[in-house]
Amino acid sequence: MNRPHCWALLAALSLASLTQAANDPDIIHGLVTGVSDGDTCRVRLDDGREVRIRFYGVDTPEHAFPGNWGEQPHADRAEQFTNGLLYGEKVTVRMRMRVVDGELKWQKTGSRFVGEVFICGQSVSRLIVRHGHGWWFKGFAEDDEDLQELAAAAKREKRGLWVTGQAVAPARWRSEGMGR
Repeated sequence: MNRPHCWALLAALSLASLTQAANDPDIIHGLVTGVSDGDTCRVRLDDGREVRIRFYGVDTPEHAFPGNWGEQPHADRAEQFTNGLLYGEKVTVRMRMRVVDGELKWQKTGSRFVGEVFICGQSVSRLIVRHGHGWWFKGFAEDDEDLQELAAAAKREKRGLWVTGQAVAPARWRSEGMGR
């Protein structure tokens, strides 16, 4: 990604979205302070809080969880791809919202909030799927036809984890305790 061009685009997008974000509880801005795997990052918000974001619409290969499952093939590459895109970069996140006790709140899964992360106006979830570093995750994006098409193209063109033709979805990897 061309970083100088990216910064100019990001600045323009940030200025244009400041007014919207002030009135839009589902849009946040911050700095990526860490990437823990291919589909999760930590973002320090402009107000200083730090939140863990689980990426909307994508599931990437799992790192080992001793006693439960082993390291899934391509887990390191997926994390490296995401880290290369995001670490130390300013991002915008469109948080997934859900009604809880009559109030609109950020959707959570475990200790992570669910959101679509954008860098330079591009969806990181879509970049991950397009490059074959993760699966379209219907659990958060059932009706997202764009992600579905990107996933089908990556698989058809044998990009990333699809090279071998033997990729196993992370949900199955976890549930069957594979790679122990």
